[in-house]
Amino acid sequence: MRDIENRAAIDQVIAKFYDQLLMDPLLSDLFEREVKADLEAHLVKISDFWEFNLLGTKEYKNNMFAAHIGVHNRWNLNQKKFDRWLDLFCQTIDNLFKGENAERMKTNARGIAAVMISKFQGTQFFNKKSN
Repeated sequence: MRDIENRAAIDQVIAKFYDQLLMDPLLSDLFEREVKADLEAHLVKISDFWEFNLLGTKEYKNNMFAAHIGVHNRWNLNQKKFDRWLDLFCQTIDNLFKGENAERMKTNARGIAAVMISKFQGTQFFNKKSN
């Protein structure tokens, strides 16, 4: 099995991953309502992010937290949902690739998820205190 070495490999991971998300009992409603209408454009953004994150070949200028805070407010992106997202993401990578970049992509995804859930929990606390 080869490693993730280029944009085409990243695109393959992201496409297969979203196929899984759109069929998952816990996450499919969220992803169908949030991204399915503009799925192709969304997949390009996600691949842009991972290309920058993993290969450093493109400049990604979006704010990931800002992009997801509205989704969190609508769907309560809790630990259970992040855990399932991570399981599917890592399984997708493991089914397609093996190597340093594949491992780094999974590690980075775990770190990103931990930071986002921490920020969302802080946002929930802040929102409850300010109501």
